[in-house]
Amino acid sequence: MLKNVEQQVETSWQNVVSSVTSMVGSLFQKNQFCDVIFRVGAAGQMEDIKAHRNLLASRSPVFAAMFYGPVAEQKEIIELVDCDPDIFKLILEFIYRDSSDGINQDSIIEMYRLADKYDIGPLKKLCAQKVKDCISMEKLGEFLELNDLYDDEVIDQHCSDFLACNAWKLSQKEEYFINLSLEHLTSIWQHDTNPEGANKLPETDIYNGAVIWGEAECLRRGGSVNNRKNLRQVFDGMFHLLSFPRMSLTEFHTIT
Repeated sequence: MLKNVEQQVETSWQNVVSSVTSMVGSLFQKNQFCDVIFRVGAAGQMEDIKAHRNLLASRSPVFAAMFYGPVAEQKEIIELVDCDPDIFKLILEFIYRDSSDGINQDSIIEMYRLADKYDIGPLKKLCAQKVKDCISMEKLGEFLELNDLYDDEVIDQHCSDFLACNAWKLSQKEEYFINLSLEHLTSIWQHDTNPEGANKLPETDIYNGAVIWGEAECLRRGGSVNNRKNLRQVFDGMFHLLSFPRMSLTEFHTIT
């Protein structure tokens, strides 16, 4: 393999490694004895990343089928245009070293997606567990969408726990809610309008936030924000989740 790729083989590190784990890590770090190249990234921004077929196959059934199945991939260079090179390197860090250091708020969603794509079960499970540490008001919508796609019980629980404590904060900043789906906004309102809930935002703030979201959704659907009928269609009966009795008469007259 890699007949056309010049490889300079180092021979000074083999007697230094103290375990199989460190040996495998050194293979990745030094790019020694590689037999496949992944060309990763969007067109014009691709990066070549070397790896070892047998090691990838040992951690991923998808890679095992890709390299050793009935229709095994024979090409020396495999293009992956649907992922970021830095994220793919983090996937390889886990495969070679069991390293999870790269899982953070910026990388976790894409790492989870690739762990699912290549059926790397331990990494997928680890990413789901770490959602608890990475979820925030700014990232809430992304994690809700991730759970919609993969229906992961652990992610669903972390989202539910976060909403139970923080739903009342949603209307504090437009950036928290403006791009949420109707389904997610409804779910969050249901958390916030629970009579037993504490630290609730004033109902007028929730209402005003809902109107801002509705106007943005009208524009996304190609409608006019000046047409109240469009707004009613967007909300489609959601206003029963607003607790108008919590408003004073002055507040109610202000919004009507």
